[in-house]
Amino acid sequence: MCIGSCAGGTASLHALTVRGAAAAILAAIVVATPARASKVCLTGTSYQLRWGEQEGPQDLVTPWPPQWTSGPYCFKMDTEIGVSVVADPGENIKRWKLTGARLFSFYALDYLWTVGEGPWKEPGQTQALGDLPPWIDVVWLEGDVVIEMALPPPPPGGEDSAGVGGMAVTDSFSECSSIYVVLDQPKPPMANAWTGVLGYSCFWAMGEDTAAGANRALTDALWTNGTYNGGEEAYTTDETDSGETFHLKSFLNHPNCPWGQCNDFADFLICLSTSVGASDMRAQRSNAMVGPLYITNYLSPAGKPGGSFPWAYHQFALLSSNVWDGCINLYGYGVPKDWARDSTYQSQLVKHYNPSGTWLPTPSGGFTPLVTTNPPP
Repeated sequence: MCIGSCAGGTASLHALTVRGAAAAILAAIVVATPARASKVCLTGTSYQLRWGEQEGPQDLVTPWPPQWTSGPYCFKMDTEIGVSVVADPGENIKRWKLTGARLFSFYALDYLWTVGEGPWKEPGQTQALGDLPPWIDVVWLEGDVVIEMALPPPPPGGEDSAGVGGMAVTDSFSECSSIYVVLDQPKPPMANAWTGVLGYSCFWAMGEDTAAGANRALTDALWTNGTYNGGEEAYTTDETDSGETFHLKSFLNHPNCPWGQCNDFADFLICLSTSVGASDMRAQRSNAMVGPLYITNYLSPAGKPGGSFPWAYHQFALLSSNVWDGCINLYGYGVPKDWARDSTYQSQLVKHYNPSGTWLPTPSGGFTPLVTTNPPP
C-alpha cells in the first residue's frame, strides 16, 4: 500500500546527521511508474525540474505537468494543491473521485493535513486538497483515487472480451508523489533546479519562509558540512576574470560532497540559493585571478584547522553589494552572511597585501557560473 511505503523510515530522521539526513531524503525520492493510461494530474504553482544527469531536454523530469505517482516535483510554498483526472485519447472516463489524501512533512515529521472522500467529478474537473506548508520543505502527498471507465459497446450481435458491453468499470489507484517545497520560482543557474541540489537546499533550509532566512541557513550549513580541499582540485574550468564553468554533477558525486575549493563553494552556494528561489546571487572574486598576494586574518576554512593563509584571490557569493561565504569562518566574527563587501568583509578577510596591492572585486558586477553535467577534462 502506497501510504505505508511512502512514510516509512521518517521517524528516525531526528537521529541522523545533517549529511545522513540529506542522503536519506535523496534516497526516498523514488519514481513510481503509472499503471494506467489516464492521467491523475496535480494542480498548483509548480516548476519543472532537471535530474542533473545529462545535457539537453531529455534531462527534464517528466511527465509534465505534474502527475500523481510520478516525480519528484517542485511546488511553491503555501500554494493550494489539487488533483484532476484527465483521459488519454481513446479513453472514455465517466467520472472519478478522491477517496482520501494526506500530506506528510519532513520538517514537521508529521502529517500536516488529511482529506476525506470527495464527490464524484467529471474528467478535467479539479478536487482541491489543501495548502502546501508556508516554508521550505520536502513532503509526501499520498492518497487514493477511484476512476469509473465506460467500456466500448460490442459490435452488433456480439459481446466484448469481458462478456459485457457499454457498461461502467470502476478501479481504485493508490497515489504517492514526493514534492520539494520552495520559496519561489528557481532562478539561473538553477532555472530548472536539479533534484540533487534540492536534496541539499530543501533539507538545509527546512522551515525557513524568507529569502534572508534561507540564505543564512544555507551558508551556515555549507560551512558546517563542507570540506575545503586547500585548492588541490577544482570542479571549475574555463576560469576567466568574467566567469567560469562549474561541473556540478561531478561535484555532487564526490563521496565527501560538498568538497572543493573556494570557487566550488561559492558556485554551489549560488546553486543552493537559486534552487529554492531565494535570490539571484552571483559569484565574485576578491581580486583578478592574476592579482596581488595577500595574507588573510585568522580564519577556519570549512572542515579544516584555522590559520592565516597567503591567497591570490578568494571567491564568494554576492547579493547586491553584500557577501555570503560558506567557505570560511573568520575568528571572532563567524561565517560571512550578508556582510558589506567593501568594509566589513574586506577588513575581516585581508590582513595585509604582500608586498602591496589593492582590494578590487572582480568582475565588478559578479557573474553567474555556467553549470554542466559534463565532467571536467
